[in-house]
Amino acid sequence: MKEGNKDKLLHRLIYEDYIGTTLDKGMHVHHKNRNKLDNCVLNLEALTASEHISLHRKGVPLTHECRVNISKAKGSSNYFRVTIEKDPTCKQGFIYRYQYSENNKRKKIKSVNLEKLKEKVLDRGLEWIEFN
Repeated sequence: MKEGNKDKLLHRLIYEDYIGTTLDKGMHVHHKNRNKLDNCVLNLEALTASEHISLHRKGVPLTHECRVNISKAKGSSNYFRVTIEKDPTCKQGFIYRYQYSENNKRKKIKSVNLEKLKEKVLDRGLEWIEFN
């Protein structure tokens, strides 16, 4: 690893290696397809901080495939949109949370039981995907 690169994010290192120089501190490296797992150099572009923030505020929708990949990488469960959260008010100490968007608002469905959460999700006509 080059000197001074210890704390840099992988996608930034890949982009800087590709262009052959170090980006200024104020520059961001953006994932064009919005999939943070896709660090292919063709998917990366340098933007100023304000350009990057502005681009994400426009609300460009993610593809379904991208949402699934992000959920796989992020999730602490083996289910799409389901995370496990600490909750000291429950006997088991955690709850399952399914998060989705409806009318541009984030909504959550919570349960202490995964099967009950699945029922609630399916009753609302939402998708339930288990990762292999």
